[in-house]
Amino acid sequence: DEVAQAVDSCAENDLDTKFILILQWCLGARFGDIVKLKRSSLKYDRTSKALTVWIITGKTMMKVDPYTIPSVVPAKFVPLFEEYLDRPVLETHHGYLLPFTVMDRATRLTRMNRALKSVRVE
Repeated sequence: DEVAQAVDSCAENDLDTKFILILQWCLGARFGDIVKLKRSSLKYDRTSKALTVWIITGKTMMKVDPYTIPSVVPAKFVPLFEEYLDRPVLETHHGYLLPFTVMDRATRLTRMNRALKSVRVE
């Protein structure tokens, strides 16, 4: 499917972009809504693969109250998803799920767009 194509087009060691593509697809959320997520805004059950995210920041928040998105991580993406979540959390990350100290927002968006543009719909 298209999401798998986008994920597969990423560099082997680019777990950040793979994770953000999977997360964005699972949530149906805008890039700007998830790029500022804190780890505390995400709850993931490794047994059921249930994912719950509380959206409390982003452009959408100018028009709506904070909201919750329930989802399930598809089996084919579970290994990548869990590998990302298993990464150590450093103080310099300031609690962000996608820390700006690791990769700036513009680089994240460029890599994500490049992966999405590689998708061939048949």
